[in-house]
Amino acid sequence: MTVYVITHKQFNGLYPSKGYQKLLVGAKNNRKNVPLDEQDSFLFDDTGDNISDRNDRFCELTGLYWIWKNIHNDDNVGIVHYRRYFGTYPATFLGKVREYSAGLMGRQLQIISTEMLDSLLNNYDVIVTNNQTTVPYGDPQMVWQEYASAHYLNDLEITRDVIISQFPEYEKTFQQVIHGKRYHHYNMMYTTRSNFNRYCEWLFSILFKVEQRINVDQYDSYQRRIFGFLSERLMDVWLLHNNLRIKELRVLKVESPNDLDVRVRIKHRFIRK
Repeated sequence: MTVYVITHKQFNGLYPSKGYQKLLVGAKNNRKNVPLDEQDSFLFDDTGDNISDRNDRFCELTGLYWIWKNIHNDDNVGIVHYRRYFGTYPATFLGKVREYSAGLMGRQLQIISTEMLDSLLNNYDVIVTNNQTTVPYGDPQMVWQEYASAHYLNDLEITRDVIISQFPEYEKTFQQVIHGKRYHHYNMMYTTRSNFNRYCEWLFSILFKVEQRINVDQYDSYQRRIFGFLSERLMDVWLLHNNLRIKELRVLKVESPNDLDVRVRIKHRFIRK
């Protein structure tokens, strides 16, 4: 049972010591971002069967692919980010209230343990982030409209065409997702190994076909992250189509110990305003 912490650099690890493992993505180019005396604590995505050299386009997915192809001894497996983790509270209004109430009473927020994640999988198929609206404030757009405003709509249309060609049974679900106004962000998940393998097989078979049809040579460094952007939307297609039991947890954005203290977070937010 392992949660792989995806990163492209050295960072302050505030996650539990048991069951969490740092994985450097884009390691083919990013090893220099980790001091030599710290590298023993990392895994690297440029060994074995890998797509490390495509990290500028696939983002955290080069780590997802590496885990899928090279790690086979985890019954349950998942990925988070070096600055984003699953918290212990559910992604509901009540969960948000409980999180802030605990913090205001002086209890530090906690990154969830793998024991708690495994316990949740007794009743759910997959653990993901909260299902966010496309626009956090104001009137939400449909997913395809949000994608078109931030990226290139043609890339999403090519993805649709590939799905229709490769997995026609998913077309209706794809249309349902992109015409909705919510999706799970960040490509974070925790699930059984069998679900993880099924998801990766489906996802990469689509993305590699899309990659053959899109020329990103003229894209800037942000838009070149196309396959990370697409996969955030595609994960919802896979979850919905397979009728999986989903548990949503609140996301903790953590880069320093202060980020686990609700009182400090509220103070900083007030000062920024």
